[in-house]
Amino acid sequence: MEQGKTTQFGSREFGSCIRHNNVEICPIGALALYFFYRWCVQMEAIPDFLIAQKWYDIKVIKSGKETNKALSYRAHYDATVKAFSALGLHSKEKTNAARGSGSRMAELAGATESQI
Repeated sequence: MEQGKTTQFGSREFGSCIRHNNVEICPIGALALYFFYRWCVQMEAIPDFLIAQKWYDIKVIKSGKETNKALSYRAHYDATVKAFSALGLHSKEKTNAARGSGSRMAELAGATESQI
């Protein structure tokens, strides 16, 4: 991968995502459904993706109706705690609870450490 986002400190950061054949846990499918909901159900204006300056400041996880304002840590934390409580889940991790889940799922599926 040759392109990445250059941070304010001059280093490049990269992100990645892989689809899953199980649609119920596919991150790409989940993101597509989320955007469908925002743009086709809530009727939020679809960004012009041809010019980066027109969409670059739009947040994926937005705060309320403001597309350029990120969800606050507190709102994220509170929503996670509420969801965990409703499901009867207990975790010392809240906002980072899903971090590492891909590795755990791969291990449960029989992947070796070198494959992960």
